[in-house]
Amino acid sequence: MNFKEIKNVYCVGIGGIGVSAVAKFFHTQGAQVSGFDACASELTHELEQMGIPVYYMADVEHITPNTELVIYSPAVPPEHRELKAAEKRGVMALSYPEFLGELSKEYHTIAITGTNGKSTTTALVALMLSEASLDPTVFVGSKVPQFSLGNVRVGASKYLVVEACEYRAHMLNIEPQAIVLTNIAPDHLDYYRDLVHIQETFLEFINTLPPAGLLIANADDAPTRALSLDIRRVPYHLKRFGMQGVGEYQATHVHALRGGQIFSLLTYKGNVLPIELHVPGAFNVANALAAAAMAHEMGVSFDVIQKVLREFKGIWRRFELIDQIEFQEGVPPITIISDYGHHPDAIMETIKGARAFFPGRRVVLVYQPHQHNRTKKLFNEFVEVLQEPDLLLLSDIYDVEGRVAEEDREVHSSSLAEAIAHEARNDERYHYTGGLDETRESLSRAWQPGDVVIIMGAGDIDTLARNLPSYE
Repeated sequence: MNFKEIKNVYCVGIGGIGVSAVAKFFHTQGAQVSGFDACASELTHELEQMGIPVYYMADVEHITPNTELVIYSPAVPPEHRELKAAEKRGVMALSYPEFLGELSKEYHTIAITGTNGKSTTTALVALMLSEASLDPTVFVGSKVPQFSLGNVRVGASKYLVVEACEYRAHMLNIEPQAIVLTNIAPDHLDYYRDLVHIQETFLEFINTLPPAGLLIANADDAPTRALSLDIRRVPYHLKRFGMQGVGEYQATHVHALRGGQIFSLLTYKGNVLPIELHVPGAFNVANALAAAAMAHEMGVSFDVIQKVLREFKGIWRRFELIDQIEFQEGVPPITIISDYGHHPDAIMETIKGARAFFPGRRVVLVYQPHQHNRTKKLFNEFVEVLQEPDLLLLSDIYDVEGRVAEEDREVHSSSLAEAIAHEARNDERYHYTGGLDETRESLSRAWQPGDVVIIMGAGDIDTLARNLPSYE
């Protein structure tokens, strides 16, 4: 399918991070684009500012005789009236993952997949290829400050870099020539049976690589190692990265600094490179290693790799510095961070990174659990990791429309907070705070000068980070 020939596109769920990128992609290429979303957001406002009409009431009349293609979010139910109208009119409709799959056939596609770290690694690979004048097209599940369009970059070369989401095995739609596998952990257990099922699905994706393909895999990650990838037997090229002495690309002498970290990058060719990184945590060292390995295997120079990592300040909602609430001289500020993390592993690594980045300061976590099913299936893991902050404010679980089974509604943030306090034998540090308005009020009473406040979750809690109460 030649998407460049399509001149009229309608997007259902246009406010999502993926579908909004598609809207920008087609708009940039001169197509007439419009779409529907249930509510206004930062992303829909961006689209409207570009001149893309966004409707907030669904209407079958939005699918016109001129509509050639409908792109929809996987969160949109199949009975949605606009999807039904497209079907009735015979208009081709593709979900966002299906669109990426079709697009991947037109390019040399580099897919970044795994449970955690996909967005940051996608951004880093894309920035390295861009800096090396390889001019990739990029779809990423966040916004990259260096990209004028944020979550998409429209290049002119044969290269496509995509964030390949594992939710409901969506990455299997993509036909890659190269894959970065960041890590594997239990998640999306409303779809996957267990960790083994997740591993089998990632392996199925890896096995779609052609004989000349390339896999960059995490040597430190036990579930990835359990795939039994043998560098001598796989039909594609395999390179591994790690921080524990194994792999063709290794990080050694990692040192956290105030506001940064440094390490040495060792390669299987004997190169030893000093790396300076201004995002926190061991997980970001791993992301940097993965991106450096992919870029170098594609011919990007070490000078470019070092420059991109040194200048990288992060991406939207990934340990994003939102504000510093300043006081009189000598009084430390309140630092506000927004983060998308919603898996226990990501929460743990983010808190560790914050403590290394801001030593000696109190870490306040304002967390909105994402999906009842995830909270239920990983309840014990959440109980363990949410004891880590110095103060926890736990808001109501964010419901994803169409994904909540009745049997999952039994789990609630209040019971999670009670379990955390019971396990920690301390009910002074862990608080259930209700909805976002109540959570905002709780934060205004709890924060203190010097706090590092991490406002975290994959739902709408980011709006709290960008609309803070006044400090009194």
